[in-house]
Amino acid sequence: MGFLAALLYALLMNGLPLAAVVYTGGSPAVLLLLYWFETVLMVVTGAIRIVLHRRATSKAGHYIA
Repeated sequence: MGFLAALLYALLMNGLPLAAVVYTGGSPAVLLLLYWFETVLMVVTGAIRIVLHRRATSKAGHYIA
């Protein structure tokens, strides 16, 4: 992914929820809650992906198992 594409992606990922909360008249707490839930979901799905990859490939991080 090029720099401009990454920048556009970052702006959209952060600007879209901000614009939605401002447009609907929501409070900043709603935006904070949205970001918190997004972070929790990314951590959980990332952990699941790591476990599934380790089971599928019999690998454990950077070390040869």
